[in-house]
Amino acid sequence: MTRSRILVVDDDPSVLESLSGVLRDSGFDVSSATGRDTLFS
Repeated sequence: MTRSRILVVDDDPSVLESLSGVLRDSGFDVSSATGRDTLFS
């Protein structure tokens, strides 16, 4: 079965890491980026 993918973006690295970890533990394939500029580049 294919895992669902999710993109997590936040400007606070600790929030980004925590949320990404929870989502990975829940079975998601997680990509992450910091800040607005990264999201739109």
